[in-house]
Amino acid sequence: MPASKLDKVEIMRAPYTLLWALLAFQAGYINTFGFLTSGRYVSHVTGLSTQIGHSLVSDEFIGVVQLLSFVIAFIAGAFVSGLFTSARQDQKKVPRFALSAALMPMILGVLLVLGVAGVFGPFGDETWMLRNYGLVLALMFASGLQNGCFSVLTQNQIRTTHMTGTSTDYGVELARLWMGGLPSDERRAVSEANRTRLILLVSFAVGALVAGAMSAHTGHLSLIIPLFTSIVSWTTMIKIQRKITYLTLKEMKSRATPQTSRV
Repeated sequence: MPASKLDKVEIMRAPYTLLWALLAFQAGYINTFGFLTSGRYVSHVTGLSTQIGHSLVSDEFIGVVQLLSFVIAFIAGAFVSGLFTSARQDQKKVPRFALSAALMPMILGVLLVLGVAGVFGPFGDETWMLRNYGLVLALMFASGLQNGCFSVLTQNQIRTTHMTGTSTDYGVELARLWMGGLPSDERRAVSEANRTRLILLVSFAVGALVAGAMSAHTGHLSLIIPLFTSIVSWTTMIKIQRKITYLTLKEMKSRATPQTSRV
């Protein structure tokens, strides 16, 4: 396993599970917030392809452009994250996961200030859709950024902004646990992984629930919750970054040291 990535077994155990749960809560919260303020889900692009096809059939070309821009915003967030992480890994450099994670509270902080200042108009008012459009783009970008950063960190084992893959993996692995006749060591690892997936599913749902309750009373000010969680996840990533930096530099040094042949 490359030193710049976390072990696939290790990431399914505490204390990492707590970080994944926090990120899933954050994504569920942002997703519901985006829907309540604009009628658009923002933490994933799963349903956008269907909506694009429907808009094309209905000759709603403005809607097609709008939907495509949301997909591009999500991809752009993942792209920026990749510049700090996977691209640097390919260049044999230390990936900057903490720097990628730091962008989340920056984005959410700006959106919070702008929202409270009234830049996006009244919360949930569809007549302000043009201003909400910028808000949705920013939230889609932030979600792509989060998903990209932690997908690379965990070797694509943990995806926190959408639950489709997590639900599929949970069901498949559940079948293995019940009917697969797995050896004890493998059964333990699969059980730990599925427990983490279940925690992600519950955390995402709880985030959505809290967002619904908070947004109804505080509007754009409710972004203070994901702002707080993003700060916590960023500070946690700083600690993980130190470990990854140390291990990566150690690995690079060992590769650079010439091996003396034995006679």
